[in-house]
Amino acid sequence: MRATATAADRWPPLLVLLTALLTAAACAPLLAIRTPAMVDYINHLARMELLAAPGAPGAYRIGWHLMPNLAMDIMVPWLARVMPVEAAARLFFGVTQLLLVSCAVALEFSVKRRIGLAGLVALAVLFSLPFAWGLVNFSFGLGIAQWGLAAWTVFTARPLWQRALLHAAVVAALFAAHFFALGIYGLVVGLIELPPLLHPRLQLRRAGELVAVLAAPVLLLLAAMAATGSGIGEDVFEWDFGLKLIWLLRFFNVYDLRVSVGLAAAVALLIVWASARRGLRPTSVGLRIAAGLALLYLLLPRRLFGVAYVDVRVIAAAALILPAFVHMQRSRAVAAALVLIAVVNAGVSVAAWAALARDYDEFRASFVALAPGTAVLTAVAAESGAADAPLYYAPTLAAPARGVFVASLYAAGGMQPLAPAPAFAQLAVAQAIDYLPVPLASLGAGGHPLRHATHWRRDYRYLHVIGSLGATPLPGLTELVRGRRFVLYEVKRGPA
Repeated sequence: MRATATAADRWPPLLVLLTALLTAAACAPLLAIRTPAMVDYINHLARMELLAAPGAPGAYRIGWHLMPNLAMDIMVPWLARVMPVEAAARLFFGVTQLLLVSCAVALEFSVKRRIGLAGLVALAVLFSLPFAWGLVNFSFGLGIAQWGLAAWTVFTARPLWQRALLHAAVVAALFAAHFFALGIYGLVVGLIELPPLLHPRLQLRRAGELVAVLAAPVLLLLAAMAATGSGIGEDVFEWDFGLKLIWLLRFFNVYDLRVSVGLAAAVALLIVWASARRGLRPTSVGLRIAAGLALLYLLLPRRLFGVAYVDVRVIAAAALILPAFVHMQRSRAVAAALVLIAVVNAGVSVAAWAALARDYDEFRASFVALAPGTAVLTAVAAESGAADAPLYYAPTLAAPARGVFVASLYAAGGMQPLAPAPAFAQLAVAQAIDYLPVPLASLGAGGHPLRHATHWRRDYRYLHVIGSLGATPLPGLTELVRGRRFVLYEVKRGPA
């Protein structure tokens, strides 16, 4: 019995040490790789370059007002005062990774009063969707949401006014970081508090006070946004229920579908095996949270307020939050499996980053051919495959580098503190989904149905085409720079 107790006592320090070492290893590539190959991260990086040098001439104007989803926009330009913008962006992303793992551990400890496997679960999904897509504001916000949930569970027995102050601070931080992360936090807090609210002995006044505490900060922020003319995004909602199953298979790794499917199968088998051995038992709160998040996942559209891939973010939230509310036996076999999943997922992802490093350098070198004050359109060739997706927004880095307008750069005045300068206002993208490169084949007839590309030969001086190309694909294009996975053309001006 003494030996068994001693071994059990050693588990928490060993888990903390193992989690810390794996987290450090996951963040280490940020020291060596200049540009992490994450789709949205590249676009955000270009915006950070512009925000960090607001006095520089260019094709964009900066306008700050009350809006959500500003975690990176606030912190990186501030860090850029003492370091290069690229280093500040990588530091922000590294801090986000640390936040996601450490807050998963903190949330589990706040609920169970002991260290379990939540940190290893967080590491297993650290390079999965949506984190590897570079949805950095959401990722940072999800870490804050975990911290807020941990604090809420600790404050359960505190006076209501103390919980109100805590909740208001968390809501304000989450509003600034990412609005969808705020929604996740609010849903989980509501599910935690649901039984007390429905308890027959609870006085109606006390129930009303608790509801008011939860809702008031959000309603005040929404009212302030409405009063200042701000908004969350576009009035665009698009459902695609066929994606619900695909996301479960595509979730773990965006760089290799086979790896993603294999890891998804491994996790499913691990859950079944652990449950059969009674090593995995959800609490009543855990069951409510799991049911609530599952229902949210099924009901959410693919695009919400114009923001794409919203539903898949719920899977990431569930993976980080649910372990705190599930009794998980601290099994060496389960821990070893989680470590293996984390190492494989991180290894494949970082290898993809390294493989694309040369391509980002070639893109940057091509920017020398761009004349400042001109406009650049990005297209994707039919020959382009999924491996080229992390390069889709590489041309946006030309905006701060050469003072040009790039149609693909996120610059929606109501969603980012950046908008096209008046000279390029007519080329502003209509919907967020349209920031993706236009298909090259759709430009062949001389025009394109999207507003910003309708008269592309007249409005753009340059065309960046992503994908492997042979001869010049369209008349009126002069090849300027050819890279391994792209070609930069100068466009012969014309009326079309």
